[in-house]
Amino acid sequence: MTNERSKQTYYGAVDLYTQQCLIQAVEKGNSENTIAFLKYSNLK
Repeated sequence: MTNERSKQTYYGAVDLYTQQCLIQAVEKGNSENTIAFLKYSNLK
């Protein structure tokens, strides 16, 4: 957690084959950040 008092949004995914867990903190949950996370998770 970056700041316990402010609102925080995280995206996360688990690859069941590799057991890799991806977590990304973002400023707010919206379609732009959701798409960016999906693209990021495909690169890993």
